[in-house]
Amino acid sequence: MTRFLSRDTLWKNSTKTAQDINKTIHKAKNQTMDNNPYLAPTGDYVPEKENFEAPDEVLKHIKYGWIAGIFSASVTLIVSLIAISGHSIIGFSAWQLLDVALIIALTYGIYKKSRACSSAMLIYFVASKILIIAQTGSFSGALFSLIFMTLYAQACHGTYRYHKLKREFLAKNLA
Repeated sequence: MTRFLSRDTLWKNSTKTAQDINKTIHKAKNQTMDNNPYLAPTGDYVPEKENFEAPDEVLKHIKYGWIAGIFSASVTLIVSLIAISGHSIIGFSAWQLLDVALIIALTYGIYKKSRACSSAMLIYFVASKILIIAQTGSFSGALFSLIFMTLYAQACHGTYRYHKLKREFLAKNLA
């Protein structure tokens, strides 16, 4: 014989179940590892918010690096788009759009103070200039190349210095 539960009985059971769940949750909040070995360890340590501020000179070098990256990506994009439209400009083609994407990605990394991206940007820039010299046999745009190389080198130095100062700050304040 099947027994059907009334609506009132179901409501009372569901209310009781909700009350039991609330009691269980409250009980679990008050447990420690002493009486429940399955709880994750907890501690009283609450880290302070990071109040690290790098010197303006370091941030300025990083800023100039990502601004140089934006400028380089913009010029490369414009020349690539002109080359795609049918005009031949110093051997540029649609493949330079990959170059633009890489420069933008590395520039974003410099903006986020990434040491790896700033180092990669400097290496990529120097390698591309060496490749251009090897292909063309001339070093055209030497002044701009030196300026950009200096800006990328300073950004690289700035990101490494930033992380060194931040590590020292955290070691001093959290120890």
